[in-house]
Amino acid sequence: ARRRIGFEKRSHQAIPLRKPVKTLVVLGSGGHTMEMMQLVRGWELGTTYEVIFVVAATDTTSQGKAEAVLAERPDAKTLLPTLRFLQLPRSREVGQSYLSSVGSTIYAFGAATRMVFQESPDMLLVNGPGTCVPVVGAALLLELLTGHYLCVVFVESVCRAETLSLSGKLLLGVVDRFVVHWKQLADKYAKAEYFGVLC
Repeated sequence: ARRRIGFEKRSHQAIPLRKPVKTLVVLGSGGHTMEMMQLVRGWELGTTYEVIFVVAATDTTSQGKAEAVLAERPDAKTLLPTLRFLQLPRSREVGQSYLSSVGSTIYAFGAATRMVFQESPDMLLVNGPGTCVPVVGAALLLELLTGHYLCVVFVESVCRAETLSLSGKLLLGVVDRFVVHWKQLADKYAKAEYFGVLC
């Protein structure tokens, strides 16, 4: 039987956690944000989870979408004023050449590293936008240099039924949990976990 999504390292040993669990959630333009919000909308925010949202500096829509989803919760009146959104420079803008994106990627990784080291989260939840790649890299660096326990969870986009996204291919081998929405992907990639369509 497949494991339930939880705070579990590659060794399958449960990691010690404080409560609320400090979680960085990376949002992305397009459908990434709405898929992510479907995952976290029912969480016990403030008690079990302390969520900090990360958005690209040039993303003008994701924060509003996230707030709109959470505004539907019964505790919205007390929850919304406590939400935190942190901005990061994009590694690569839409249409930017790969050559010119080298410098912007290095800059984005530096900004992500400062943010991750400052926040020192217990969990990082991502679902594929380009913004997530330097954040995952920074999370791995934090763990390597400080020994801080951190669970990195990648949930592939629901639209990926046959192949992984570029971010998924890049991060499959380094994240702690890799979740897909379609069984054929779980059958294709040994590390992938399948729990049905989650969003």
